[in-house]
Amino acid sequence: MPQTLSNSWKQIISDEEHDKYVHTLGNLSITGYNSELSNKSFKEKKKLIKENSKIQILNQDVINQDSWTINNIKKRAIRLSRILLNKYYLSRITDPSIEFELVDKLSLSDLQRIKGRKPVSFTLQGANYTAKTFKQLLIEVVQLLDQDNPKILDSLIGFRFSERDISVQNPLIGRLPSSNQSGISEIRDGIYLYTHLSAVNILKELKLLFKFYNISEKDFTISVRKQ
Repeated sequence: MPQTLSNSWKQIISDEEHDKYVHTLGNLSITGYNSELSNKSFKEKKKLIKENSKIQILNQDVINQDSWTINNIKKRAIRLSRILLNKYYLSRITDPSIEFELVDKLSLSDLQRIKGRKPVSFTLQGANYTAKTFKQLLIEVVQLLDQDNPKILDSLIGFRFSERDISVQNPLIGRLPSSNQSGISEIRDGIYLYTHLSAVNILKELKLLFKFYNISEKDFTISVRKQ
């Protein structure tokens, strides 16, 4: 059936059926004569397809019909989908090194749900990254942010977030590690990040950092293993 129903087509197909099935597999065809077929009657279309189509496997069930109904479209969709599934069948994956995990996708607002969970990956502004620990996740996110705008991280050196925001006494970002300070990781060029944090505090820190980088919280999600 055509994209725009003519009066002859409206006698056999309703507007609702047309909207639902016009762009489905069972109604699609390749002819090379689309502009000529346009919204002609099925009889006219069938004649042109029969005389010119060389793709018989695709169009045989169109040529064999006297009319084109929703039932015909459904049956053709089943036939063509079986052909595609048989032709592009993928064998079962048996590689023991490949593991699939059930995950929950959490946001920065899910502070209570993050407790006791293990991360699998995270997404930032549409890109996906692997992270097996929250420490790794924090480091990778900060490094990604720093790549886009190093000046912001420089401006945060020695900055102390308020206890209301995050319960950590040490500055989260520093120039040099103190001799007795543990739980730090180098981000770049002698700039260190305090990473000895709980999962909840890591989310709080990311939430605050995103404000400095003008990144919406909606642009970040964490996938954690299902409990």
